[in-house]
Amino acid sequence: MDDDLITICIPTHRRPSMLLHAFTSAIAQDYRPLEIDISDDSPSDDSAALVKSVPVPQGITVRYRRNAPSLGQAANVTSLFTQARGERLVLLHDDDTLLPGAIRALDEAWRATPGIIAAYGIQQVIRENGEISIVDTQRHNERHHRV
Repeated sequence: MDDDLITICIPTHRRPSMLLHAFTSAIAQDYRPLEIDISDDSPSDDSAALVKSVPVPQGITVRYRRNAPSLGQAANVTSLFTQARGERLVLLHDDDTLLPGAIRALDEAWRATPGIIAAYGIQQVIRENGEISIVDTQRHNERHHRV
């Protein structure tokens, strides 16, 4: 595994419009080297076409796979973790987005605290149209003690 490489793991299922927002927030990150792994439990190729249509900046590797048959939520996430090449992982569900600079901030937290096992950032929950759901975002972050 690469100590500097961070892998963003995105599980998705039948939500290509939401995946687009999550994916574009991931490729907008300024941290390098960065890997984005997408594991798709959808029955169609819609998400694959979407991922291929988005230009990816230099220093970012995108790996997409569609699971047939569907793995289910837990196994889909586990498969992403198992196949990640980065030493450090970020789980980004397809209905969440990363704020600008989120991966760099997590990298700084990881480096400042040797032996750290997990670091959590504030998440934004998005609707299918890409708008941030303020109520769901606040509820989700409070429930998981993200500050």
